[in-house]
Amino acid sequence: MSDKQGLSGLGTKQEFLQKLGLRLREKEALFLNRQAAANACNAGKSSFQAWVEGKRDPSFSAMARFAAATDTSLDELAFGKPESEKETEALVTVPLVSHILNGPVGDWLCQDNIAGGFTFSENWLNEIVGPYTPGKLALTQIFGDSMEPTITRMDYLMIDLSVTKILDNALYAMQWDDALVVKRIARRPEGIVIMSDNKKYADQILNPKKADRLNIIGVVRWIGKGVM
Repeated sequence: MSDKQGLSGLGTKQEFLQKLGLRLREKEALFLNRQAAANACNAGKSSFQAWVEGKRDPSFSAMARFAAATDTSLDELAFGKPESEKETEALVTVPLVSHILNGPVGDWLCQDNIAGGFTFSENWLNEIVGPYTPGKLALTQIFGDSMEPTITRMDYLMIDLSVTKILDNALYAMQWDDALVVKRIARRPEGIVIMSDNKKYADQILNPKKADRLNIIGVVRWIGKGVM
């Protein structure tokens, strides 16, 4: 998005980053120093300073860590609205599913698989994810390089659990043994092709009969970039 383009009524991108920087500076006072605030984001001091000055766009992963460390909602960091002023705004908590699955197959949101959660405004979810079924969204992370450069280590993925039918060339989360993995899946005349975006990994082809055995968790609707 260009700096001249409006950001959902919040002004230009640069104006939004400047306001975000001011809110980060306010919360920074809760830490001993700037280095401690940067550590809370799992980021370097120079990166945090660039965010505070409105010069760079922080990652979702960094802001999620900072929000948790300062007992602040992600909405408040992004929009500057205290919770007391948001009584009429619907909030949705999306569970964070571990990449190691301990619960029964098919029950992805069982307590054994939940590693936490994040709260979002319903308006944001509708804008970013699109129409969704309540209770059918989940966040997860993957730890590998098979989907680079599309998905890198520590990225957050928003999964729509209501979509388990294979659509052509979509990103899917699926259960592979006891692990949650994400692959690109496409239909081809020879069968179902499971692909990694990292070309050093070979494609896998399943004939149509075996495709029914895939334990599809859902389709990826959004990727929040993490901090290495």
